[in-house]
Amino acid sequence: MLQGHCRVSKKSRRKTNPPQPLPPTTVGGSATPAPIPPQAGEPNPSVSIRVQSLSHSAFSGPLPPPEILKEYQKILPGAADRVISMAVRQMAHRHALERSVTQSDIWKSYLGMMAAFLIAMSGIGAGSFLVYWGHDWAGVGFFSTSLVTIVTVFITGTASRRAERLEKAKLIHAQASNRGP
Repeated sequence: MLQGHCRVSKKSRRKTNPPQPLPPTTVGGSATPAPIPPQAGEPNPSVSIRVQSLSHSAFSGPLPPPEILKEYQKILPGAADRVISMAVRQMAHRHALERSVTQSDIWKSYLGMMAAFLIAMSGIGAGSFLVYWGHDWAGVGFFSTSLVTIVTVFITGTASRRAERLEKAKLIHAQASNRGP
């Protein structure tokens, strides 16, 4: 059994309070008072064992379980309706944010493709212009560098999209197999 401790003042170095036994604790059930320890020199007449249990429950998601909603309703009439309407508003807000982010990503993707196209066409055009005016090596360098860059980006993008699709398919298959029949 835990007992309190004595406080000693730094200035006077005297004891202020004698140690007091701590009250019995309650965790998930009824409290059993702890036996009073025998004084020095007294025999211990009995040994007692205290068993404590702890239960924990949690939920995940926008709505609590129906039992908890029922308790809310008992405490404050209409509270369950408020909780449900709050979850619905939160879901609508989340969907609006996701829609906005998706549209923004699509717009950025289009802008990136247009910028890449313009840069590639500028390189190919500059290479063609240089070849036309007699600078064969420089023109071929510009032309081939632009063309190789376009092909490399296309192949890399295709491979990364394929890997992403395969990863999503694996996740979906794993989730479906974990659910079971």
